[in-house]
Amino acid sequence: LGLLRLAAVKSAGYQEHVTEYGVHWNFFFTIAVVRLLCTALHPLLPLLAPCYPHALLALLLAGSYQASLSLGGLEDYLRWGPRGDGSRPTLFSANREGLVTCIGYLGIYAASIAIGKWLLKPRRSLTAFLPTFLQLVLLDAALWILTSYSGQISRRFVNLPYILWILSYGCMMLVIFLATDLALLPLVHMLGAPPPSPLYREGESSPKLSKNFDVCIISALDYNQLLFFLLANVFTGAVNVLFDTLHTSPALSLAILMLYMLVLCIC
Repeated sequence: LGLLRLAAVKSAGYQEHVTEYGVHWNFFFTIAVVRLLCTALHPLLPLLAPCYPHALLALLLAGSYQASLSLGGLEDYLRWGPRGDGSRPTLFSANREGLVTCIGYLGIYAASIAIGKWLLKPRRSLTAFLPTFLQLVLLDAALWILTSYSGQISRRFVNLPYILWILSYGCMMLVIFLATDLALLPLVHMLGAPPPSPLYREGESSPKLSKNFDVCIISALDYNQLLFFLLANVFTGAVNVLFDTLHTSPALSLAILMLYMLVLCIC
């Protein structure tokens, strides 16, 4: 996929910023590298820590990577290149942003796995999720505070403030989704309809799920995440080609975003 995107972008003359990922790199390469690295490290994780090894891995990666950026001169290398003039004389330096930031993205991935494993532990009742919800709120608040005091956020460098920022937004969305479940599930259960929520398993205590009841959009996204991501990229490219996005009015931008999401959900 990364090679196909590279070929398509270069052949079509599509706008790109080399300071984002480099001359030849793109996010599909980053996804592949992060996945391969995580798979390679998986057998070593139990040796790292018996409990929440992904969380410890994320802390080690984010901390050491930020130390390399701030103290080891890595940020200057990413910004100015090996010669200090912004040039890209070698294949590695030409794609230095994409290659080096894989470490930061691996930290985000490991932290996300840790949060997911903690959040999706089986619980047998609605009230059992209340402590989890409060803990998630506290975690999100702590992440936002750390983000506020950690420094300048840089997507180009995927530095520690950026990692914390991404995790803060992710946890905020989880808080919203879990709060919605906690608020609506009792109401739906009182009305006599089995709620389509992943919080419960068939046969567990009230409220119970029906095996045949599902939400088509959520289910489609769950089982086709890569395809959805690809379609989103294609439509993003189409929008960038058809519209001058830098000079689009707020009203038109909102209309484009709404249409964009509607078309993606229909597809």
